Amino acid sequence: MEAIAFASARDVPAALAVPAGDRWVLKAQVTGVIQAYRCGADGKYSFLGPAAMLRGHGGEYIVHYFAPSWQFQDGSVAVGKVLAKAPRANAVDQLLLEIIRHEGRPGVFSDVAYVLRLSTTGGVAPMSRDPARDTVLAVPYTAGYQFWGLAR
Repeated sequence: MEAIAFASARDVPAALAVPAGDRWVLKAQVTGVIQAYRCGADGKYSFLGPAAMLRGHGGEYIVHYFAPSWQFQDGSVAVGKVLAKAPRANAVDQLLLEIIRHEGRPGVFSDVAYVLRLSTTGGVAPMSRDPARDTVLAVPYTAGYQFWGLAR
């Protein structure tokens, strides 16, 4: 697994800044990941969602899937919505996501309030369907994720 270089606070685009006073909970990088797209009758791909395994720097496992949702190894789940985007050339956008609800068992992700997706590479669907490809397309990408909790 190639290590993701995590951005320091000064390197995070201003549009993706986590609210002041919040605390860092966990950093993770993708270990096996795709962005899934479906091709419509018009020949254009539309985004379905991610399917990813993330690995924390302490060896923790996180499953990332459609909604977008993240499930920590203890069964706690955070479900988010996109608050802000920062584009990257030839890659999926970097994102700031706000957690809108928690599910599953109480645990590490019960306190997560924001997620940053940074240092993205790949994951972009082609502009139009290649007849040699399936109508559902899995596009690999890499990214670093930061999970943030509210200040206590």
